[in-house]
Amino acid sequence: KGKRLISLLILLIMMVGMITIAVFPATAAEDRINDARNSVGAVLIYFEDAEKSYLPSNETVFSLGSCFFVGDERENPEYAITNYHVVSTYYENGSGKVVNATIGDEKRKGRLKIRVYFDTVSSNDFIEAYPVEVDDKYDLALLRLEYPTDKRKALPLMSPDDSLVGKKVYVLGFPG
Repeated sequence: KGKRLISLLILLIMMVGMITIAVFPATAAEDRINDARNSVGAVLIYFEDAEKSYLPSNETVFSLGSCFFVGDERENPEYAITNYHVVSTYYENGSGKVVNATIGDEKRKGRLKIRVYFDTVSSNDFIEAYPVEVDDKYDLALLRLEYPTDKRKALPLMSPDDSLVGKKVYVLGFPG
């Protein structure tokens, strides 16, 4: 009888454990990953016509990539980091100054602009951004948002050290 009772208790503990895992699957690492998803966005470089009002379209979008927001975790982020290759066309085509360009078959006058999107790039949920610093060697670009946003959180960053060797690495893009 005693062995049967112990077996029943072990079975009961295992069932409770499995139910707990099924109902509460998030671990601390998964929680951090889900929080990090609220720290990513999309960067879009597009040509804004000086004479006509065009929404970014297949013909006027020059570049698209992911970004993540940085800054003090207690404040709304005002900066985002992306890759230099995402914003390189911005520099190659006037750095936001009015230029004459051929878009499709038309000659147009306008400028390249940078938008950071919080939702899909077909939405109107975006903010203008401006490059602060770029490093083509390390393929990095720091963008300053037009104003701080409450739509995303700053991603907590840390300095690497030897304790991180062999740790798991997670990669997020947009959409997270």
